[in-house]
Amino acid sequence: MEIDDKINEFSKLIEDKFKFLEDDYHFQRGILEKIDFQYVKDQKVRIVYYSGIICIVIEWYLIESNIGIGIIELNKGKIPEKYSYYDNKFFRAIGLSDLVEYKSKGTIKNPLPQAGGKLTTKQITKAWKEREQLINNEMENLLDKYSLFLKEYASEVLKGDLSMFPIIQKFSKDKISNDYY
Repeated sequence: MEIDDKINEFSKLIEDKFKFLEDDYHFQRGILEKIDFQYVKDQKVRIVYYSGIICIVIEWYLIESNIGIGIIELNKGKIPEKYSYYDNKFFRAIGLSDLVEYKSKGTIKNPLPQAGGKLTTKQITKAWKEREQLINNEMENLLDKYSLFLKEYASEVLKGDLSMFPIIQKFSKDKISNDYY
């Protein structure tokens, strides 16, 4: 399957799996954006759902074979130029996977293997290959999981309650500190 076909499939699956954001929470869906396509190693596509105070950013990092979902506090209805997943120096953001991991007390992890921290080069390569296989063969199932995670673990945030942001940011910061040092 050609990359443009995969990107179109991704867009259609997002539209289907995340329709509840529009129907139940009155978010508005943005268009599919191709970002950094002039730099092969940085290519990603993203679709953003906007509410009055937050947005849900769904990104597929093509070369890294990774999918990320962030929840970002908006600046006057727009994605701020500077935001942080770790502290309040900029506009606040949290990762869906960290929110789920925190709320599930670590029993539910990101469905895509993550590569970072104290992993060896061999382990990082293995995780990357596993992500690539999952995205190529299980894209619909992965997006089902992420959609369910939003419904089950982020319902308060989707309604506009941002009280979890500082807690999840601290959790994310601590997790990175523990993984790397």
